[in-house]
Amino acid sequence: MDIDGALEHALNGQAILFVGSGFSRSARNVSGDFLMTGAELGRHLSGEVGLAAGTQLQHAADEYIDVKGEAALLQLLRSQFTVASVSAPQRQIASVPWRSIFTTNYDSVVERAASEEGKAIDAIVLSDDRSQLPRDGATWCLHLNGYIERLTRGCLQDELKLTEGSYLSESISSSPWMSRFRQELRLARAVFIVGYSLADIDIARLLRSEPEAAAKTFLFVGNQADDTTVRRLANAGTVERVGTDEFATILERKRVSYTPPAEIPRIESAVRRFTVPSQSAEWTGERIFDLLLTGETVPALTRDSLYGQRRYFLERAVTGQIVSQLRAEAGPIVVCGELGNGKTAVLEGLKYRMEESGHAVYEVIEHGDDAISELDTVLRSDTAQTVIIDDYTRSIATVEFLAQHAGAQLRIVLAARTSLNDTYYRELCRMFAVRALLSTAPMNSMAGMWTGWSAR
Repeated sequence: MDIDGALEHALNGQAILFVGSGFSRSARNVSGDFLMTGAELGRHLSGEVGLAAGTQLQHAADEYIDVKGEAALLQLLRSQFTVASVSAPQRQIASVPWRSIFTTNYDSVVERAASEEGKAIDAIVLSDDRSQLPRDGATWCLHLNGYIERLTRGCLQDELKLTEGSYLSESISSSPWMSRFRQELRLARAVFIVGYSLADIDIARLLRSEPEAAAKTFLFVGNQADDTTVRRLANAGTVERVGTDEFATILERKRVSYTPPAEIPRIESAVRRFTVPSQSAEWTGERIFDLLLTGETVPALTRDSLYGQRRYFLERAVTGQIVSQLRAEAGPIVVCGELGNGKTAVLEGLKYRMEESGHAVYEVIEHGDDAISELDTVLRSDTAQTVIIDDYTRSIATVEFLAQHAGAQLRIVLAARTSLNDTYYRELCRMFAVRALLSTAPMNSMAGMWTGWSAR
């Protein structure tokens, strides 16, 4: 991919932005000074307490606390990283409809710059609940090292990555947010890294965790970057000796000449929206045999059965139990049973009942990255939705993607053979961050069909 195509993806809302301290450098703080980089903060703290200029930031921060106390460090950080003004290039970059933004910066430059362009960006930290992310297409920014607007003394030892204690606490790579980070890398059509040198090994490893990410990643490192830095970054993507201001100019030039398409991305190849048939279907013996021998249903005949006009499809009692559970709770439901016990038929009846409840019902019909991409489009709507995956163990990556979006408006129904579900049960609990799944509904006998088909 060339830079021109990548810029189009950004203006289409299909790219992610990753910014480091180089991006924030031209903003000014409440003292009227330019914001410090991490290296400059380390030198400043070291100088305040008499340490050598090359002392690592976390060691300098620990010594500063020992000498001057936590309150003094908090005051210094607030004065240095509370944003008073941002530059025009920062506003231009923040105004792009990024699908998501990630930053190692403590400051609020991204949020402030977007606000001045009339755009709201939600600031997120690693301790936030992933289910609270906006689902209406709003942009959010994940602060991987902490956020100055939420700075407290407790943050110094855990959430704000500054002191040695904070670096020794749970690493970024083990955070539940990192599965979302990897998903964003997979789903984005382009990735822009501005003002960041991949100095943090955890973050560098994550950016390189998706094999295909490098082909769509562009790193803007400034015209002062040396050859060693450029070579080191080359395996992560295309390196441009272009700084933040120059990148904003390139972006603005493209914005003037390019008009994003008005059409919303389509689904249907891997994810299908369920709709109740509007007309009846012909009643034939062949269709009855298809139901009995292969479990293949005719939607129009199923509808007629559920609403009392024919005796073709037998709705299991467990369907009503599942619907009641889904109305009451947001946790996932798993329907499990042995081969041929009617799990698929239970799901068939469930689609109608959840649609009756006012949900938009979607089925995953093809497994793989296409399903994740199409679900990403689906889940940007803020309507009540139910997503159903039969044979879910073939779609673990898709299930994990849904788990990242689980919330008040989304209901998830999975089905699998009992033995496979037993194998994946603990993994599901981890994905959904629960000790036990909300409900499992075992199928112990044939379900979803009449054994006698002569009734008309």
